Amino acid sequence: MTNLEKEQAYKNEATPYAMSQKIHGCFDLLFPHNKDEYAWIDVGAGSGLALVEAYNAGYKETVGLENNPDTTFISHEVAADIQYISALDYPYEHHKKVILYLFNPFSDKVMEKFVERIKGLEGFLIYLNPVHRQQLMFSHLKMSTLLDLGKFPCAIYRLGE
Repeated sequence: MTNLEKEQAYKNEATPYAMSQKIHGCFDLLFPHNKDEYAWIDVGAGSGLALVEAYNAGYKETVGLENNPDTTFISHEVAADIQYISALDYPYEHHKKVILYLFNPFSDKVMEKFVERIKGLEGFLIYLNPVHRQQLMFSHLKMSTLLDLGKFPCAIYRLGE
């Protein structure tokens, strides 16, 4: 992990349970897909609550990326693969299709590098509270939809198009 990533990481904020339910419900409705074909990757996993919800929603391959080794995970119970690795260093290409989940884990500078890192992947990027959406507007990613989920908006992008 680079010093930039350490300096630019945001404090963990867990995805509220009701918000997670809305995200999965809306995503499944708008983008029908076979959950067995996708790895759910939580970028900035924090405690792993979003991984538990992804597993409960039917994803069998769940991966949490977290740069803080002092984080206490609750998701070990659901066979999530927790890795203390940078979002810029993770080998996403090992998965055929991915759903990348972000709840605003890092700064605009790291977001720019992350967007370049995921170029060429197939799947979706779900970005809750997309405060750095401008970094994605001028990238290879094109927003498919923007959901109004109450407290936080949620932007969904297709990867690989």
